[in-house]
This record gives sequence, C-alpha cells and structure tokens, in this order.
Amino acid sequence: MKTCRVLLSDALAERGVEILRSHPELQVDIKTGLKPAQIAEIIAPYDALVIRSGTKVTREVIEHALAHRIKDKAEASYRRTSALDKRRRLMEEWARYCNSPVIHSTGVVSISFAT
Repeated sequence: MKTCRVLLSDALAERGVEILRSHPELQVDIKTGLKPAQIAEIIAPYDALVIRSGTKVTREVIEHALAHRIKDKAEASYRRTSALDKRRRLMEEWARYCNSPVIHSTGVVSISFAT
C-alpha cells in the first residue's frame, strides 16, 4: 500500500487533523502560514494540498504541484483507478465531520458520491 503525502497548509480543528491522520495511507504534514512562493517550493513531492481560506493557491503553486507526474504509464493508470475509492472514503469521512453538530461554519458544502 502506497502512502500518499498530504500537505495541510491552514489551521484545522484538531478533530479534522485526527481524521486525516487516522487513514493509514496518508502521511499528513502540517505547515501553516506559508506564502504561495514557499508552497510552490515544497509542493512537488506531495499528492494533495488541504487548505481552508487562509492559503492562496496561485498558478505557480499549481504548476509546481503538477510537475510530479508519474512517468510510468502503467503505474499512473493503476493509481487513477485505485485512488478513487480512497478519495471517496476520505471525502465521506470529511463530509460527516463537516456536517456534525459541533461544526458552526457557513462555508462547508456537503459532498456525496453515488455508489
């Protein structure tokens, strides 16, 4: 099982961090307060960037994130198909957390997936 590296660049409630870190296939690094140029410098080895409203994701950040494409076409194809279920599980957990009565936010959108 390959571990996916996740960069969390904004403050997140401790419970949210626990949810992310509870998934064995995720390695979560928390680096808050970074400017876009700093994120661009470190984003390449990460598979995901988790943000809230404090991080500005510029074109430069996106370009650097895309620079780590998998060159082996067979592995890239495998990852596309195998990652979908992992993403679905993660997003379902995240939606449950965001919709819990403890959260008092107007900026959260519920996400659901057809199975």
